[in-house]
Amino acid sequence: MRKAGALLLVVAVAGALASSAGANSAGKYYALRVHETLRLAGSNVLCGAGSTAGLTYIDCGIVNSAGKELAGSYVSLLAKSGRTTVIADGGKKILFDKTAGLMERSVRNVLHAGDAFGIAGVATVYCSAASVQGRPTVFCDLVDTKGGFVHDSYAFGISDTVLTALMWDAKGHSKLLKSWPENG
Repeated sequence: MRKAGALLLVVAVAGALASSAGANSAGKYYALRVHETLRLAGSNVLCGAGSTAGLTYIDCGIVNSAGKELAGSYVSLLAKSGRTTVIADGGKKILFDKTAGLMERSVRNVLHAGDAFGIAGVATVYCSAASVQGRPTVFCDLVDTKGGFVHDSYAFGISDTVLTALMWDAKGHSKLLKSWPENG
């Protein structure tokens, strides 16, 4: 049953991505400085901005009540360069693309559906919060100067139950590449 529910959510996430993400969010926008973090209201999803070895990125993952990465869950990163990475086992196992380092952070604000965030000074990485099938979900995308999705770029969506890797094709359509059920 968990697999069927996760698959249904993956389909809903892929469908909701085009309508819920983008630079026209109706809620608040948070420009995160490196090492600042947001928690998605109503969920165990924590997102933050990081930088290591010249790579600036947004990462999102599932955490426990103490704010520590939940064992058995996944973390996804979207870098300023457009690289998307999914990792497991505390950063020890790369499941999709390449990885950067992880850092512990403290929560700055709580994100709600309709809110958005990105990296302070980096206009091309845009993340938004939405409710997908009643579940709080974060989507992170690479955007152009007009706020549109960059064609042939990667993106991710994450909720308490599933993490998805997606791609925006040359025609601007999203394509589900892979999904991983979360243990949150």
